[in-house]
Amino acid sequence: MPATQDASLRVNGAVMPESSVGEVVSDPERGTRRVTYVGVPLQPGPNALNVGADRIQVQLVGATTRVEVTPSFMTADGSTRCACTSAPWTPTAT
Repeated sequence: MPATQDASLRVNGAVMPESSVGEVVSDPERGTRRVTYVGVPLQPGPNALNVGADRIQVQLVGATTRVEVTPSFMTADGSTRCACTSAPWTPTAT
């Protein structure tokens, strides 16, 4: 967005507080900035997001019930790569 544009985010008509801003990255050369919001409350179903005159509609299917992240490999000590399994960890050469 242009650096001079108001970056206030409205979700379903409600203005998000400044505490919802997670990161602001400016590009003075281009006169732009990127504002990242975190923890934005969405309702199940359609949600209207507005910044200035720009509007987008997003759909939240439903509440998250479970999130599971299972990496296939991890770095154990900064250099030893190990496979992630349900068995005890075993370093593997790569």
